[in-house]
Amino acid sequence: MWLIVAHHYVVQSGLATIITNSPLRSESWFLYFFGMWGKTGINCFVLITGYFMCRSTISLRKFLKLLLEVELYKITIFVLFCLAGRAECSFNNILQTIMPFRDIDTGFIGGFLMYYLAIPFLNILVDNLDKQRHLLLMAYGIILYSVMQKFGFLLTLNYVAWFSVLHIVASYIRLYDLPRNNEMKFWGKATFCTILLAMMSVVGVRLLTGGCYWMVSDSNAPFAILVAVCSFMFFKNMRLPHSSLINSLAAGTFAVFLIHNNKLMREWLWHDVFQNCNFWESSVLIPHAIISVTVIFIVCTIIDYIRRKTIERPILDITVKFAMQWLPLKYKKVQ
Repeated sequence: MWLIVAHHYVVQSGLATIITNSPLRSESWFLYFFGMWGKTGINCFVLITGYFMCRSTISLRKFLKLLLEVELYKITIFVLFCLAGRAECSFNNILQTIMPFRDIDTGFIGGFLMYYLAIPFLNILVDNLDKQRHLLLMAYGIILYSVMQKFGFLLTLNYVAWFSVLHIVASYIRLYDLPRNNEMKFWGKATFCTILLAMMSVVGVRLLTGGCYWMVSDSNAPFAILVAVCSFMFFKNMRLPHSSLINSLAAGTFAVFLIHNNKLMREWLWHDVFQNCNFWESSVLIPHAIISVTVIFIVCTIIDYIRRKTIERPILDITVKFAMQWLPLKYKKVQ
């Protein structure tokens, strides 16, 4: 999630346009590399979800917990910006705020929520596949949505479908393992090599075509997949003791995305608070980038920690109780 915030530091602040106009400056190269890992981070996030949820169930409470978190931050941020005079309190804006999502094709929040609802059905599919068919389905999904889409076939990326492909990949890792599955040293080297190759691809694409992020430009891009899978395998094999700090940070990562990537927050954070473009020619660009991203991550994590410890439980209990009243009797036993 820190890498996703770093990606937004570059692409949402106006710096992406500046480095396009000054492509070979040292500041540009730093920002190319600093902001190239956002889609890789999304893949890691979904792989973790798929790895654990392929052997779990989706309950009404789990989904409402996720949905209420999305709605709470959208509505709260909208109200605060209206009170500050930075947003118009119009019927259309209110309606868009109340709606939990609008774009489910390439919007992470909408795509993730729709994927989350599909997990029970994906798990039925996974449970009824043998190892060979599971491998073939995984290869089919990657070829269809990564290879064919990235290399010129008329196929539009859809996050719901792509996250479902990642679920198939993560469940295969959980059920059958990849070659050299438990060799942490091997996957550490693989992670290092794929990161290095991804960075080299940015340099090559920049020098040859004038672009930069083609090989990591979206979640289905080749190196966005390879780095995510290799790093996932590396950390999967890392034997760490229980850590309440890690668990607390992990519990707040989704909220970090919801808060800092809210469309009202983007302009305020990157242009008004941190003023990224003003540091383009500054000698402190690198520390400014690292500190800004870290501050956002920490502050959003603290905000969500307070939310979880104060209002999440009572609001969730009331909402689940209300929703249960409208469910047919046969579903209440399941939920």
